[in-house]
Amino acid sequence: MTASPSVTRPYQFARLSTSGTLVTFETRSKDPLEDEWNWSQEQIGNVFLAEWVCRRAIDSDHNRRDLAEFLKKQKLDSGQMNDLASMIVDLAAEKAGVKGPEEFVAHVVDRILSAARAGSDAAAVRDGRTLATTIAMKAVDKFAPSGTSHKDRAGMLLKILHGPPVTGVAFSGTIARMDFSGVQFRDCRFDRVMWANVRLDERTVFDACHFVGGMIERTNGLGLAEFKACTWDTEAEALIRLAEAREGRRKYGHDDLKADIGRVISKFVSRGGLLQTVEQRNLRRGTIRGSKHADDVIEALISNVLESHHISGVAEGGYNVREDVVDAVRFFTSNGVLTGGLKYV
Repeated sequence: MTASPSVTRPYQFARLSTSGTLVTFETRSKDPLEDEWNWSQEQIGNVFLAEWVCRRAIDSDHNRRDLAEFLKKQKLDSGQMNDLASMIVDLAAEKAGVKGPEEFVAHVVDRILSAARAGSDAAAVRDGRTLATTIAMKAVDKFAPSGTSHKDRAGMLLKILHGPPVTGVAFSGTIARMDFSGVQFRDCRFDRVMWANVRLDERTVFDACHFVGGMIERTNGLGLAEFKACTWDTEAEALIRLAEAREGRRKYGHDDLKADIGRVISKFVSRGGLLQTVEQRNLRRGTIRGSKHADDVIEALISNVLESHHISGVAEGGYNVREDVVDAVRFFTSNGVLTGGLKYV
């Protein structure tokens, strides 16, 4: 019997290189059977990077310039930013000492925001604000005990962000299980935020904030909040107007109906302008969920515009645009005018 060759673990070593404040970590491995060296990025690189950021945040104020340079050079994408934020929060419990992890995170967040404010590069300022807020949100998820109330979770977040008011930060991703009743936000950015199980009220104020896109899921009070000198893209504006109508602050009118129809009809139009089949379960997904008349609009579209369609492997099937309404759908998509069968929705 011929013995099978033993599998040898690759040799590895790490090199932490710096260029200014640009930090990278590389692992080189050599498999003796192949006699080749290979380079790859490893998760441990986030440990080195998080350690570096924490050291700069803890040290004296002159290191603010290093953090500002880091934000300018590093160019983190959303995945890298989330990984780095998670690692910083994980290190907080180890490095906090008697002050406690929340206070440690608050200090790191404050230094990152300070460095962002000191920067002149717009992208670096935005990245710094986003990184700081991501760290704060992950700290709440990690350190708030299971079952913590919405109010207490929001209170922990405000403490870490040195609020209220919450000033000069950038939210992205999901804001979940928070009670922002009576909270004021100043000069903040909300970039495609999913508002999930959040509470706001008429005392919640957004002052000089900017909104890009977004979605609402089991959230109450966004339509009651006060928006002072805010800016938004068309998607975010529609979302807020939808929330106002649902909360009864504004009467649901013809423009709201057209917007709701568009939210459903757009699912049937591909990027190339071709019409496509949509699974039944997907009709109620997306921003249409925020409308108090979502079910009525979808039922009317099924009656006047859509026809059922069998989809292999999908039990509930789906829907197509009826042939006699295709032109009306395309005209509405291009011009925003309801014609044909769409007029009867």
